[in-house]
Amino acid sequence: MVIIVVPSFEKGSPFSEQLQRTLDLARASGVADLVIASDGSIPAMSGIGLITFSDRYALGSAISEFIHSQSASKVASSHVTIVSAEISSLSNSSAAMQRLIAAQAPLSYIPTFHGSETVEFPGMNDAGFIASQLVQDIQPETMIPAVGLSVARALLDKVGFACISLSGLALELVVECFSRGEEVQLIDSDLSVASDFAPVQISNDELARGLRRAVELIAIEELFPAHAWDARRPESTMSCYHRLAAKFIRLGDFESADSCLNQSDRIAESPRALALRAVIAMERGETLGAIAKLITSLQEYEQQKRNASVSKLEEGAGQPIDSVNEELKQGLSALNSQDNSAALKHFARAVREFDSFYRESGLLTLM
Repeated sequence: MVIIVVPSFEKGSPFSEQLQRTLDLARASGVADLVIASDGSIPAMSGIGLITFSDRYALGSAISEFIHSQSASKVASSHVTIVSAEISSLSNSSAAMQRLIAAQAPLSYIPTFHGSETVEFPGMNDAGFIASQLVQDIQPETMIPAVGLSVARALLDKVGFACISLSGLALELVVECFSRGEEVQLIDSDLSVASDFAPVQISNDELARGLRRAVELIAIEELFPAHAWDARRPESTMSCYHRLAAKFIRLGDFESADSCLNQSDRIAESPRALALRAVIAMERGETLGAIAKLITSLQEYEQQKRNASVSKLEEGAGQPIDSVNEELKQGLSALNSQDNSAALKHFARAVREFDSFYRESGLLTLM
């Protein structure tokens, strides 16, 4: 079975021509069971199945449900090939289609390039999948190589994927495969010489979904192996959840960020968690709540430094410096003048000057 993903369709458009070429490619490769997945704009075509994903985050689950609905005789192969209609734009598209159809790994994909650089899935490199690299690689505006996938039916049968694009589906499949200890295979790299297909910039929502799935399925020690887990497990756990929270904040997933902070709070409350909650409040437009959290955070940073007998929980937090004191002074002055917006800016600057974590986590533009 070959499933061709077409986000939208307009008869006579260049994209409709790509769809027809992709259908011809699949037929030329000997595939009789063809399915088109779209937003409902594809008209009925004789002998071709249709999957409609009209709701947000429905592509993966729609494909999974369609596979479930097919009898064993209808889908005889152990694998399903899922491609973008744009695969036909590759100069070696016929070879790409044939190799995807023949692939036998749990998950296989076609390499793509951006300029001269290979675009990989987050967490993937020449050595395979590295969980710690996944967290590092997932950033706003990440690109995903989603030209074509070969997926084991067993993987699609068991998991309902709530994603909206082929890129989002691909990211969740990579995470699923790693969590199960299954292979992710790059289709022969000689295909890449003709890969003029532009990598897809995946949405922040889908990146957050992929990261959230990784946190659910993969042990935190594997996501952050560089920490001193044997010697300082509580502190390491807190630090990792703070970093995950910062990542989710950057992706706009405040609910997941708050969930990570709740995990860290189970070990101990910390000034960093308070400051991160202040950033969430800032992003939600809750100015007074953000100010209150920042002030409390700064007080706790100060207390943590005064109490030399307490193990330092916030690696990267430094001693108060003149710039911090000046920001505090100006923040209090603005607060007394009821200039809440200015007060928020000054208190946020004081926190980020106090602790290098916010700079290292890419939160400076939000504070």
